[in-house]
Amino acid sequence: MKSGTDWAAKVQYKRPLEDVLLLYQERLKQNGITLVRGEATAEWVVKQKADFVVLATGSIPFIPPVTGLELIRSYDFGNAIDGEVRERNVAVLGGGATGCETAEILMHQGKNVIILEMLDQLAGDLGNVRPLFLERMNEIGLQVYTGTRIWEIQKDRIIIQTQGKVRSLEGIEALVISCGVAPNNLLERQLQNSGVQSISVGDCRKVRNGFWAIRAGFELGMSFGAEQMARGAGSFGKAQRS
Repeated sequence: MKSGTDWAAKVQYKRPLEDVLLLYQERLKQNGITLVRGEATAEWVVKQKADFVVLATGSIPFIPPVTGLELIRSYDFGNAIDGEVRERNVAVLGGGATGCETAEILMHQGKNVIILEMLDQLAGDLGNVRPLFLERMNEIGLQVYTGTRIWEIQKDRIIIQTQGKVRSLEGIEALVISCGVAPNNLLERQLQNSGVQSISVGDCRKVRNGFWAIRAGFELGMSFGAEQMARGAGSFGKAQRS
């Protein structure tokens, strides 16, 4: 069942991932698998009376505690990539790979963007490809504050501590929060006492990356197939609950 937006495929240099998604959709059709679009609630899942349920609900944005956050229009990175940010002057909280990608997309949308990153370096989670990534950030003229924390958001300004100094940023109309993600395991918790046998796979079990999630799904599917062949037909009875 579809839930949320595939943000990675919307980032320009990740367009090949969109081809992978289209391939999966075609494979679903070829194998006679029904794709139901919409939100899967616990009530809906129970009504299906499935022998076994695989939960692959992915992740949700992590929202850190920020004093005064209610005083500014705030978005998560998914909102930003989907084009929902209407304000022109935007600060992106978080300078990891996703935060930088979000800032780049916002700049292409005609926004004035700055990044506020807590660590002393930008995109520190990119490993060996980081130099190439930073080169592109320099090319687009992205304004960055590293070693920076938000102390407080006031009605007309954001108070930050950057490189040991307190500074006021004025004119910021919106804040896009890109501080990582957390497992989206709400459905798993809702199903715990429902009698439905289930297992979680991918980011809803532990957040890593897309390649790991695909691999985990593949291995689970292969295990399910092996169980069926061993027993003839029936449910994946020995799967470990998450």
